[in-house]
Amino acid sequence: MTWTTPPLSTLTTFQVEQTLRTNLLVASSLPPPISCQPLSSPMLFPTSCITFPPSSLANSNLTNNGTQVLSDYLTGTLSLPSLDRQEPSVLNISLNRLSHFHSPPSLPPLSTNTTRVRSYLPSLTPLVSPLRPHCLARDRLRLWHPALGRSHLDHARYLIPLSDDDLNRILTVIGHSLASGMRETYGSGLLAFHVFCDARNIPEEQHGPASSILILGFIASCAGMYSGKTLENFVYSVRAWHLLHGLEWAVNPAQIASALEGGARLAPPVSKRPKRKPFTMAILTALHSVLDLSDPLDSAFYACLVISFFSLAH
Repeated sequence: MTWTTPPLSTLTTFQVEQTLRTNLLVASSLPPPISCQPLSSPMLFPTSCITFPPSSLANSNLTNNGTQVLSDYLTGTLSLPSLDRQEPSVLNISLNRLSHFHSPPSLPPLSTNTTRVRSYLPSLTPLVSPLRPHCLARDRLRLWHPALGRSHLDHARYLIPLSDDDLNRILTVIGHSLASGMRETYGSGLLAFHVFCDARNIPEEQHGPASSILILGFIASCAGMYSGKTLENFVYSVRAWHLLHGLEWAVNPAQIASALEGGARLAPPVSKRPKRKPFTMAILTALHSVLDLSDPLDSAFYACLVISFFSLAH
């Protein structure tokens, strides 16, 4: 098939530049093509063979005079450097950086605290299980394992050849998505959930993946004893435990939301603190009248008070 190139006079500078840029990308990322020698007639030259390495384009002032570059190449007056000496492509550089897949770098541990583990409260003591070792609250999400852990199978039930180290690394990476304080809060909720399951003789296999009826029963059993915010944290802790260990969280969101709303309305009065009087400018003025601003301590105290007041008000 013969590709006929229209006369140079009919090509705009933009069209020429676009053609050259497209072929530059091909030359820098693919193996060197079969070289094409300039033909005696520019009308029969296949433009798909025009490949300019970066150094050639830099010396040819392509942006300002693309038509002249094409004309020089077609007439044989433009010399092109060999593609064998071109710089490594961006693709090759990126592939070189992927060598860590064979030996991935170590990750920081999720918990570096050496605090002694305290005993459970009598009302919140789970049954002894090898799946739930006695540990700090912040470590329960990670160290308390479900009976059915993360699967090696994909959605089509084909085996994914990941090692146990790969699965543990997944666990560590997802665990770092939660701050230490949040992990501790969720650890308390996870303890309450498993104590509830043990009290109802729920088998370990049904702790996770948890069904909607199990989560609804857990919320109902806590209603009237905790605030609405605490109930939400309890449910979120069980959800985080599912996500961390690759379990499906397939509960009915509408039913869960309704149960949480009902539990919030049934919260005991002691779980809510009464509203206090607002801090106003009158209080600032009264404090100013009794402070000695020539004293460094009083001056520093009043400055911090004023800055905090107006920062919160803003």
